[in-house]
Amino acid sequence: MQIKINWKEYSAEDGETILQVARRNNIEIPTLCFHPDLKPEGRCRICLVEVEGKLVTSCDTKVKEGMSVLTNTDRVTKARKLNGELLYSGTSMENDIELNRVFRELGIKKSRFTEREAPCKKGTPLERENKKCVLCGRCVQVCKNVQSVQNLDFTNRGICTEVTTPYHLPMLETPCTFCGQCALYCPTTAIRERALGEKLIHALAEMHEMMVNKKFYVVQTAPAVRASLGELFSMPPGTLVTGKMVTALKKLGFDKVFDTDFAADLTIMEEASEFLERFKAGKNLPLITSCCPAWIIFAEQHYPEVLKHISSCKSPQQMFGAVANLLC
Repeated sequence: MQIKINWKEYSAEDGETILQVARRNNIEIPTLCFHPDLKPEGRCRICLVEVEGKLVTSCDTKVKEGMSVLTNTDRVTKARKLNGELLYSGTSMENDIELNRVFRELGIKKSRFTEREAPCKKGTPLERENKKCVLCGRCVQVCKNVQSVQNLDFTNRGICTEVTTPYHLPMLETPCTFCGQCALYCPTTAIRERALGEKLIHALAEMHEMMVNKKFYVVQTAPAVRASLGELFSMPPGTLVTGKMVTALKKLGFDKVFDTDFAADLTIMEEASEFLERFKAGKNLPLITSCCPAWIIFAEQHYPEVLKHISSCKSPQQMFGAVANLLC
């Protein structure tokens, strides 16, 4: 089929959305709640376009034969900016790259509306700060539709709407598996991993000041880190920086640097030994293994009938913690 975007004709496939056709043809439409891994819901209304005199969300509006779409009219621009200001919480967003990019495109520096008050909830592997939440719904979608945990959802209405846990319980008292997918998909760090870097730096600095009873500091690195660190410093994807990483950790004050790959080998050996014992006894087969604590928690809460099949071995990270004293 043929449609028009900004007075030019483009080919479109049946079932495609306006946003999909626009992006395929390098036509920029700002988005915030949209993510290619999730079903579009048009919550943030930042992707508004004008179709035959009506404002519609481009992320979830399917194209039709002969449709005429305008993406940058004065009406569209004003509506996007208004919606952006309504979402804006008034807090510092210097670390929220995606949100800053969208607000910069919309020309938003300050909101005209009263910011929401919401304390930051800490004390678990994940921190929640609803003051930064823009109600895009990404975390709700990935928790419900991808992870099937259903630990997050919307509550209240109007300006009181917020994302929260069942009965507003603390994360540790909910079915949360701490898989971290909500934090990964959140565009504003309203949900984020608990940062312990400052506490670590303080401990290392304190160590340097102590001339007696010096503690012995050990660090283990995940295999992926040696590659992902390089990308942060604009190196080609996949560039290994193992030597630089070890040197930097040593300069920070760590006495020993170990790779979790070593502990992974130990885990595999233990799992193989456990399998042989079960195979000979003919009990609790098949043997299910996983190095992910989040997966184990998920099984405990949703599929307790498989627990007898799960390996009793620790994860590589936990395995290393158990043998660290022997290695040092």
